[in-house]
Amino acid sequence: MKGLKRICSILTTIFISGCASQNIDDVYVENVKPSKGVVWGTMSYSGAYADYQLHFQNMDTEESTFISLNSNVNEHGVFAISLPEGAYRIVGWQVSAPYSSTYKKGKTQQRFVSSKQKLTYIGRVHFEQKAQKTGENPVIFATLAEHFKLDAALFSNSYTLFDQQDRVFKARMQYGEICAGCTERTIVTAAQSR
Repeated sequence: MKGLKRICSILTTIFISGCASQNIDDVYVENVKPSKGVVWGTMSYSGAYADYQLHFQNMDTEESTFISLNSNVNEHGVFAISLPEGAYRIVGWQVSAPYSSTYKKGKTQQRFVSSKQKLTYIGRVHFEQKAQKTGENPVIFATLAEHFKLDAALFSNSYTLFDQQDRVFKARMQYGEICAGCTERTIVTAAQSR
C-alpha cells in the first residue's frame, strides 16, 4: 500500500510538472521575442504538498497561464516567465497533494503589466497551511508581498541578466492575500485500496 501511494505521488508530481507552460531556464531577456517581457518574483511555502501554482490571465486576450513551484521555480525560489506584452490579472491559485487539489479562482485587483524586453517584478508569493481541529482539512492561504531587495539578490545569484538595471522595474501590485474573495473548492481523488 505504501509503495502504491509513493508511485501515485510521483506520477501526480510528473503530471503536474508537465502542465506548466514555460521553464525558467528558457527565460533569458536576450532570447525573448521583441513583443514579450519577463515577469519574475519568488515563491515560498509552509506545508507539505506536491505543488503550488499562481494563475493569471491576459486582460485583453483572456489567455490564462500559471507559475508552478515544480516547473517554473528554481532552487533559490525564483520564478521568471516570458509573457506577451500586455496587462495581466491574477485569477487564483492551486495547491496539489497526491489525493486532492485545492483551487481558489476568481478575478482579483492584483494586476501587472508585461513590457517589451523588461524584467517586471511582481513580488513574493507565499503559501501557508494553517492546521485546523483534528479531522478537519487544513486552511490554505496565499499571499503576495514586496521583498524586492531580498528577491533581487536571489535573482542576481541565479541570472546575470539582472545586472541590466535599465530593464528591471517593480510592478505596482496590490499586496496582501491572493484571491481573498474568490471561490474555493477542493477536489478529492479516492485512494485505491486492496
